[in-house]
Amino acid sequence: MVYALLGSMTEEVYAALFDIVRNILPLNYQRVCFITDYEKALMSAVQQSFPESQLRCCWFHFTQSIVRYCHRRMNSVCNLIRTNPVAARVLRMVLALPHSDRNQE
Repeated sequence: MVYALLGSMTEEVYAALFDIVRNILPLNYQRVCFITDYEKALMSAVQQSFPESQLRCCWFHFTQSIVRYCHRRMNSVCNLIRTNPVAARVLRMVLALPHSDRNQE
């Protein structure tokens, strides 16, 4: 795990950080999985700097973005989810989709 304080959140800054990481940590990056939030610059820099690695997005940030979207744009849906157990269950199922088996029919 790597922590860094950066002056900005641009693809160039992230790429420079990853160059340093790659030089300090000579790992087999084919076996490394990067887990990020949905920040485009970060995701692009990871794919550019570590093309042989796997990139995944964080499930917490995925669910948080859906819930925030419901609160901001779909207030009536949020009210339905609060008052209707079936609607609440459907939301939980949608939030669990990233954990489902892609090969399952």
